[in-house]
Amino acid sequence: MNFSLDFVTPSECTTQADFELIETAFTFAQTAHRGQERKSGEPYFSHLYAVGKVTWEKYRDAELTAAALLHDTVEDCKTVERADIYNTFGNTVGFLVDAVTKNYFDFYNREEKFDEKAERILWAGEQDIRTLLLKLADREHNLSTVKFLPPNKQVRMSFETQAIYEPLKKILSYNDPVSLRETAERHATFTAAYKLHTPLQLREHLFKETFENIDRDSYPVVYAHPESIVWRVDGMKMYLSLVYNKIFENRIEFVLIRATAGSDDDVQAFFKFKTGAVAKDGTVKMNLSSYKTH
Repeated sequence: MNFSLDFVTPSECTTQADFELIETAFTFAQTAHRGQERKSGEPYFSHLYAVGKVTWEKYRDAELTAAALLHDTVEDCKTVERADIYNTFGNTVGFLVDAVTKNYFDFYNREEKFDEKAERILWAGEQDIRTLLLKLADREHNLSTVKFLPPNKQVRMSFETQAIYEPLKKILSYNDPVSLRETAERHATFTAAYKLHTPLQLREHLFKETFENIDRDSYPVVYAHPESIVWRVDGMKMYLSLVYNKIFENRIEFVLIRATAGSDDDVQAFFKFKTGAVAKDGTVKMNLSSYKTH
């Protein structure tokens, strides 16, 4: 299946070179991902098209849009290396793609090294705010098909989204019509106000903020489609409360139940809501406030 570049025209770009950059990235990515499919069965490029489209419509930035189209090429295409993106599309696009590429703890042609991916991408966001905007657009689209992932990946994605990316959306006013300059200013103002001088300090602050406010802020956004998210409860008591609580009867299905290491009677239980089980008024939500979610 071939896609056409129909969400941007030369007249919408600041320069002809900007349009050509997006056009080249579009063709490069479509060729690199040809024959690949998402877990949902859709052509893989449909994801890149969607992320590229939303970044262009929100920010009208050619480098960000090109990076959005290319953001999975290094990660998922064996024939593409980080150097290829830098050499073909320049240092800025190369850096944006590099920043959101998994399984690296450094950057191409840079000395900085990181112990974890959250620290790495938050650091990259300090260098170029577009890194975070690309990651947010990527994660937003990936959540729409999270139900096709294995349970362990659903757990990891939903936890990471709840703990880091939803708070960032709020800080950066991602859902509002805010320019790149204003977005960068919001990020700088926030980190200065809370004296967050390192990526790790920012990460810890985001963790604390999101779990203190899960019922008010993160829940209705992250779990807009709760049947697509795997939840976790710890301990036999919590597990039994799910099993015997009438509120959850016929509303959930268990994905995995396992014994906790070092204990004979403790368990971890992973479950999903059935489609339509959570009312729009949050009837079930309030009964989850004491549970640990991942």
